Amino acid sequence: MEKILFCFLSLLTGLATAGGLVGDGITDDTTAFRLAVADGGNLHIPRTGDGYVLKGQINCPNDITITSDGATLYMCFEPNQTSQSLFYATCDIKISGLVFDGSRMATCEHVAVRNAIRVTGIANIRDCKFYNMNAAGPVTSSVNHCIRLTDTSRSTIEDCVIDTCSGAGIFVDFSNHVKVLNNTIAETGWYSITMYRDCSDYEIAYNEITGFGAGVRDKGGSISLMSLQGYPPNIRGRVHHNYISGVHNYGAAIDVRSCSYLDIYSNIVDAIYGTNENKSCIRIQTRGSSGTHNGPSSHINIRSNVFIAGDTEQRAVYIDNDDAGSGDIDAGEGYIISGNQCISLDADNHFSSFVMMHGQEGGFNNVIITDNIANGIPDDTPVAIPGLIGIYAKPSAHITNVIIANNILAFLGTATEPDHNGIYIGQYCDDVITPNNILDGFYEP
Repeated sequence: MEKILFCFLSLLTGLATAGGLVGDGITDDTTAFRLAVADGGNLHIPRTGDGYVLKGQINCPNDITITSDGATLYMCFEPNQTSQSLFYATCDIKISGLVFDGSRMATCEHVAVRNAIRVTGIANIRDCKFYNMNAAGPVTSSVNHCIRLTDTSRSTIEDCVIDTCSGAGIFVDFSNHVKVLNNTIAETGWYSITMYRDCSDYEIAYNEITGFGAGVRDKGGSISLMSLQGYPPNIRGRVHHNYISGVHNYGAAIDVRSCSYLDIYSNIVDAIYGTNENKSCIRIQTRGSSGTHNGPSSHINIRSNVFIAGDTEQRAVYIDNDDAGSGDIDAGEGYIISGNQCISLDADNHFSSFVMMHGQEGGFNNVIITDNIANGIPDDTPVAIPGLIGIYAKPSAHITNVIIANNILAFLGTATEPDHNGIYIGQYCDDVITPNNILDGFYEP
């Protein structure tokens, strides 16, 4: 029989009112919730005017479906409650219609990671809302994540709203076939969505990701795909039809590190800005055995995206192969960048690079850049790679087999410097051809 969690219906459901479930926004309802979820099954939590106060972790050991019509759960963790999750499921769980509010959560005294929901089984989380998860601790590693999935398969997070958290909105690792669809995410301190380690066959689509406040995305981009040293690279992912805007203080809106067989298409990255000099719409980075990340990023398709400038000297697609000095790194293999639009608005909102490919300690092989439309003002500083499309490698990191064809590139304004190039091919780039490009307004001596 479905359990109805509300004190006035306790006689009908068999849930004892003496257990303390009141829903008045004051009384601690933690024990009653723990009893209600212990056996699994179906659980409905009615909405009350004042919400439910929960002061500790609620473990879900048996398969359970939790539904609601908008009940608010106040996360009232104390300063000494460090590694806590409001719901911690080691089973298959479905949750829909709940509102998680962290506004009453105390700041942590020590290093801590807190979660509204953490699941190690199959999760189906829909139509939930997460607010005010910003009570971080005194050190930067004290954070609050909204949803954390680990060792899960075929899970879905869909139609949720996340507004303000000090950590990640959605954090996934060691998982496969996870779908993150049609969520609205704002003001995250870490990555808004991350596939963190050893994830495969994932889809991130139709999400709206924004954030404009202080401290937003200080620890990661809007969508972060990475695998750390010692773990297999993330493989076979699709990132498409997302809208991304706002502050990025850590680098890229879509940040890719040690991933392979990735398709990034039909996204809109609109007016991102921040303090990082490498602020990019998409950044693809590789680190080798001595670096933070593990192995080359290869077989990546970037197609039919729209990039709109929101700051000066931005990069639309930045690809580098750097191992922090070790030189122990394989070449990235198989990049296709096609059918994208890169739009600079004026001197204060422009791209200095549409595609920058930089082989620092590992090179790249088999690259196709074709059928794109871009305008901007190429960077003419001494440390830059000039050119709206620019490729360059160091002696130990050759770039080979590159086709740059059928692109339309335009200079925004009046080109006055020799480094105001449409296409720049630097040293140690072999077998590069550039047929049928249209270059408008670039420097001509």
